[in-house]
Amino acid sequence: MLPVLSHIEEYQGLNIWITTDGICGVGFKIGSCDIETQDSEDFGIRLVQVLRQIDPRILGRIKMEPLQCKDLETEYPRSAAVNSLGFKRKNIFLYFDFTGGFKALAEIKNTIFQDKKTTDPAQFRALLQAKALFEQFGFRLETLSNDDVFKLFDREHSTWVRTERSVETGTKSIGVIRLLKQPLEPFSEYDWGYVLDKISAPSFVNVSFRKMDEAKAKLLLARRLKQTKSGKDITSQLQGDSTEDLIVKNFQSGTQFFEIEILVVVERPSQTELSSALSEIISEMSLFSDCVIETFGVAQSLVAALPGSEQHVTLIEGDQALSNFLPIWSKGETTNGIISKERALSLFRQDQTLHHFDLFNPAFNVFNTLVIGTSGKGKSVLTGLLSSSLLQDPRVTIIKLDVGGSHSKECELFGGQEFQLNLDKPSGINPFLVLSIESASDNDKLGILSKFLASLIQEQGELTLSKRLRAEIENSVRLYVDSKPTDPSLDDFYNFASDFPRRELLKRWVRGGVYESAFELTDANDCNLESLARLRYYNFSQIFQAADPEFAQAGIAAVLAQFNIEMLRSNGQRLVLVCDETPFFIKSCFDFFKFSTANVRKYGHAVVLISQLSTDFIVGGDTGIIENSPQRFIFSIDGDETQFKERFNLKERDIGEIKSLRSIVGSFSEVLLQASETTRKLNIKVTPEEYWRLTTSRVDKEKLIDLMKAVPGLSLREAVACLAAI
Repeated sequence: MLPVLSHIEEYQGLNIWITTDGICGVGFKIGSCDIETQDSEDFGIRLVQVLRQIDPRILGRIKMEPLQCKDLETEYPRSAAVNSLGFKRKNIFLYFDFTGGFKALAEIKNTIFQDKKTTDPAQFRALLQAKALFEQFGFRLETLSNDDVFKLFDREHSTWVRTERSVETGTKSIGVIRLLKQPLEPFSEYDWGYVLDKISAPSFVNVSFRKMDEAKAKLLLARRLKQTKSGKDITSQLQGDSTEDLIVKNFQSGTQFFEIEILVVVERPSQTELSSALSEIISEMSLFSDCVIETFGVAQSLVAALPGSEQHVTLIEGDQALSNFLPIWSKGETTNGIISKERALSLFRQDQTLHHFDLFNPAFNVFNTLVIGTSGKGKSVLTGLLSSSLLQDPRVTIIKLDVGGSHSKECELFGGQEFQLNLDKPSGINPFLVLSIESASDNDKLGILSKFLASLIQEQGELTLSKRLRAEIENSVRLYVDSKPTDPSLDDFYNFASDFPRRELLKRWVRGGVYESAFELTDANDCNLESLARLRYYNFSQIFQAADPEFAQAGIAAVLAQFNIEMLRSNGQRLVLVCDETPFFIKSCFDFFKFSTANVRKYGHAVVLISQLSTDFIVGGDTGIIENSPQRFIFSIDGDETQFKERFNLKERDIGEIKSLRSIVGSFSEVLLQASETTRKLNIKVTPEEYWRLTTSRVDKEKLIDLMKAVPGLSLREAVACLAAI
């Protein structure tokens, strides 16, 4: 018989249901354990301690309900795309039913119909104590509201009919899969969590448990042991002998035993769809242990999965294994902390729940991020998604650098400014404007200008300058700063600093030198930074193709100087420097990059560096950039595996995850995110529109160009939409 709600009573903050059969109970929402990012060992220990102390009169249930959703809040930048793709949420509930010491049914009914009050508060106290026990061990419980309880017992006023393999409600077909026995081999929360992730909505997993007293546990275990040893085959007899030893050891160690029942309830609109879903789910579950689709007992099993009812067919299990069986483990999101929705990048976890990556998450000590992976793995798509998400926050400004012209399309689509650096046109950047920032300290000014000038006088192939030479540069800059120049510029500095080291190399960058136009003052160089777009792209492709490393190095240093200047006068803006094709930039200005990554830590901004190889972030054995960039998106392993593991402080499990990462062009790619000393595997799924907006492949670029040539007047945004619709 289906449990029927009589009424609800409030008791010390609990909304306790009482059924017409006199069973009282209470329900809560409970958080899961994210086994990728949380301490699953500690979680498991606490869970076992709770189970060992729970009142044997309490029948507990944990229900995991996956929900297929398309309702991500519009505040998230990717909400339209994510809702188009669909994602999963998981509701996890903890239910307690008091099943010991009930009054006679007639007496209960009399009590209910007379005054709607329970005369024996001992049952309520037992429920309250069960809740307190979970909270004592650090589990956060959210009591179900009255409305939630009413929905829990709402049967849609329909007549339910049992068929051969389902229960028909009139609006849906319901089937049940039962776990017949435990796996023969030891298993972990990872194994069971993997099975749970394969269960598709609409459905739910229900694991009920009740602690057994020792005498009953020994009696039932002895009976089952006898059944095992009575088998005629040698395997059964050997298994029986080992089981007997195991039982003795468990009792000696203080293990508590439970009657448990594990049921998966599946709902579909029709019997045909239900049959297909049951077949898919049981094929996954059968890889874990023996399961069965309920037929004759489908109705009783369904009832047993509902709060307010008794168990139907139970197994006996110890507390440790029971904790692993509870559907509270997942490789999915439990919390994203305090993040800004308007700039968070929404990606998928392994179980298709969502992870929202906020580059400026307050939980991060520093916001620098590395993106590492070989060509074609998905770096460009990830970076594009991150940029477009950040730009939804009006407080964020992005400065991009690359050598391949890969971000021109993005710049046009988002109304950004593109600067083509070349030998014949002034860069429009004057690093000496840092001297006009009153709020900047002399040390800040000294640091930026010294790093910039050092880049201009490095010899070809020289990665860093000696300490003596750096000291001479700093001394010249200090004297210039102290002079308080009225119109600071590179030419003015050159004329002032007659004792500057390697002065003949610096002369090449001022009036009369071979690169005199590089930092020539222009009208645009009056430096009204407020007039610059929030997305700025410095395209080094022409310099790169011209193979002029000296001019390229100077250009990079100038952009880094401007980035550091803007950090000093950000006026509430969060700055993000994104460098694609990192080896070209880092090898040219390693000291300046290292200086910048340290500065963003100081001022609360971010640098995002992208490269195919992790070794590109290391110059002369210096790992400072890696150390200053604790967030890492890793697509692939490069070089020696052991060194790679140590470089990023990864676990063996993380290495295995990276090796298993997959990608399908135009559909999805997988990546391992390392953040806050934890790792998680993410799925970068994109819509066709997102793909065509973000792709940097040469073939795709040609398709866009050909389409726009074939249809004169077609805008880039319209061309992207056309290709996405094909």
